[in-house]
Amino acid sequence: RWTMKVTLKPHGKGNFLTVTNDCGLEVTLSQIGAGVYSVFYKGEVMNAGPMNKDAYITDRVSFYGKTIAPFAGRLKDGLFSIGEKEFHLPLTESGLSLHSGTLNAAFRLFDCEIRNGKEGMDIVFSLTLEATDEFPATIPFRVRYFIYEKRPRFDVYFEARPEQDTLWNPTTHLYWNLGGKKDVLHHTLALHSQEFQVYDDSLLPVKKQKVDAVMDFNHAKEVGKDLFAEELKNSKAKGYDHAFYLDQGAFPSAVLESKEFGMRVETDAPALQIYTDNYPQKGKRLLNNDTEIRHSAITFEPVGDLLDPSSLIVKKREGVSRMISYTFYQKKGC
Repeated sequence: RWTMKVTLKPHGKGNFLTVTNDCGLEVTLSQIGAGVYSVFYKGEVMNAGPMNKDAYITDRVSFYGKTIAPFAGRLKDGLFSIGEKEFHLPLTESGLSLHSGTLNAAFRLFDCEIRNGKEGMDIVFSLTLEATDEFPATIPFRVRYFIYEKRPRFDVYFEARPEQDTLWNPTTHLYWNLGGKKDVLHHTLALHSQEFQVYDDSLLPVKKQKVDAVMDFNHAKEVGKDLFAEELKNSKAKGYDHAFYLDQGAFPSAVLESKEFGMRVETDAPALQIYTDNYPQKGKRLLNNDTEIRHSAITFEPVGDLLDPSSLIVKKREGVSRMISYTFYQKKGC
């Protein structure tokens, strides 16, 4: 017997869609930005984001839960090349473009389709990004959320087939705080990674480096254990804001746990950008009814290798996909 439910609530120019399954998982998605507004499991909030839906839709600082496309990350002068031709993504600050600037799909209204499958429900958001003087390709793409009926899990797929050669590095900007704690300092993180990216003073990647004690999560440790180490505290990042290269074949890619809950993360991306909410929007009311503070949450953003620009180029008519999944569990005795 089919037990999943979906409800639509119009808000502004789009809809919020809430999907509930048989395992106590409730995911609310936004048609604007093809994003995740909220995730609840066993009645407790699992993610961090603005409680106010208007603030969620319009925020251009933290991109809470939104799809970032066509390019996630920073580019010096917004510059990239396709063949011999140069393009410049819109700048977001002096000499830098972050997350595609004004071309970012995070604030676009996507078409939406709901499909029932054998194991769960697909919510498919679709949009065509048009070629401009700043960007070389028209890209029909989809963000597909698959929410399982009988498992506390959902998957996110970014699927595209550009009409011209192009730069392509989409991601999701979901912030996590399992159980709605005040911060994530006492969450534990395990991550299969031996290398991470090192950044300059503009937070542009300059090289790979082997993980040291501060950056090593191969054995689970509290997020806050080394968060205030000198190498992080004295950097512009003011905490973790690094791409960690994932060990091939490792399963899962990462595990995050609070005192009561856990979340397994799997992705086919080569790296996860982990950010510990180092620049909070102070005073913003979050889903847990607390105001945002430094280190209120943590992200796991699936990304390509910015140190290898050629790996981010997708050829004309080439189908490309990126996936990340989240599986939740309640710890024993809780």
